Amino acid sequence: MKTRIIIDSTIDMAKRYTDKALVVPLSLHFGEETLIDGVTIDRRRFYERLIESDQLPTTSQPSPAEFEKVFEEVTKAGDSAVVLTISSKLSGTFQSAKIAAEEYDNIFIVDSCSASIGSGILAENGGFCRGTSWNSSGNYYRRRRSCPYWKSARLKTGK
Repeated sequence: MKTRIIIDSTIDMAKRYTDKALVVPLSLHFGEETLIDGVTIDRRRFYERLIESDQLPTTSQPSPAEFEKVFEEVTKAGDSAVVLTISSKLSGTFQSAKIAAEEYDNIFIVDSCSASIGSGILAENGGFCRGTSWNSSGNYYRRRRSCPYWKSARLKTGK
């Protein structure tokens, strides 16, 4: 059994890392148009649309069912997974992942307490955890969130 890394599409990290992770995308809404982050719109086009559009886009968290599809894939392969999500203070994505993981004892959910590059740093630094037990991978992520290096990348929450 190996440990897989699952991230949501808000986590920014180098392509060499995202190619090794399973990604659960968020939805982007430009007015009435709904796009799937990283599937029907890439980063470059997203930023072009930001410039072109008169209104700012909104996002929607993935549903628990979207996470379950990925969890089932991991489980069928006989693997476990650590799931990193955008901060629960910014999105309901963490909650969707937690709900979806309730029936899986091989899935470990981690609130990155960050976003974008901050979450990416955590994911990239934990990349060596692939192939280890989910418990040791999860403990690694918990420790990294509280170390001085990681705190420098965390969002300022006032706490």
